[in-house]
Amino acid sequence: MARKAKDKPAAEGSAEVPLPSLEAVAIALGGYSVRALYQWREKYPDAPKGNLLSEWQTFRGKHKLGAMGNNRVSKSREDVLTEKAIAETRLTLIKIAKEERKVINADEVDSFLLFLASRVKSASYQIFHTELPPKTANRDVAEVRAMNRDGCDMLCLSMQNALEDWQKEQDAAREAAASVRQPEESE
Repeated sequence: MARKAKDKPAAEGSAEVPLPSLEAVAIALGGYSVRALYQWREKYPDAPKGNLLSEWQTFRGKHKLGAMGNNRVSKSREDVLTEKAIAETRLTLIKIAKEERKVINADEVDSFLLFLASRVKSASYQIFHTELPPKTANRDVAEVRAMNRDGCDMLCLSMQNALEDWQKEQDAAREAAASVRQPEESE
């Protein structure tokens, strides 16, 4: 009886006939358990109280309920495999970029910045606490300012040299990675 009500469309103007039991509704919905329907009634205040199939279908679609009371409709196997393939491809591309030194590891950058900060601090103390005070003794303000500017220029030059050295190291590592990769490509 439940199958006939599901298979035959209702004639225009006629009301849908309720299914005889909640078990029939569960079967007509596609193999849900009666327990799942009772749980939905407890969990959702807008769950249908009757046995009209259309109300249950609308309710299930509205809340995106899947089999066995899952809160979401489960993804198809193809969707899961596609997402997995995309994630694996992304990870592979990241690994390749690291090996080709197109991407610099964050730990290497942090290490360099720590080195640079310590170098700047050391140079700053050397220039402004050790070298300049004796040179600026008994000098007028204009001369002291000029010496401070020179000290700042030396500090900036020290930073620039450190950065250029690091860039050369990175370029050498990138070239080494490219030379290792080339024999593999020719095979």
